[in-house]
Amino acid sequence: MSVAGEAEALRAGGGADVSPTVYGEPSWEPAPASRERFRALLPGVVAFRVHVRSVLAMFKLSRDIDAERYERVRADFAADNPRLADLMDK
Repeated sequence: MSVAGEAEALRAGGGADVSPTVYGEPSWEPAPASRERFRALLPGVVAFRVHVRSVLAMFKLSRDIDAERYERVRADFAADNPRLADLMDK
């Protein structure tokens, strides 16, 4: 049964034998109390789409550690990710 089918079965008051999952196979069998909680929450579940216009990010990059440790962290990053190490120099 699909997630939508499971949700519809729960809305209708009937139980379903398969728990809702993204991958199709149940990873666990919910306890009856969990199913009841899901039934109670289900009417408030909605879907929506967000269009992101811009993103602002801040990187901490270990600025609050002593100079020796900072250089070790930077050197470790430089081995695998030189661009990140370069950002740490700015």
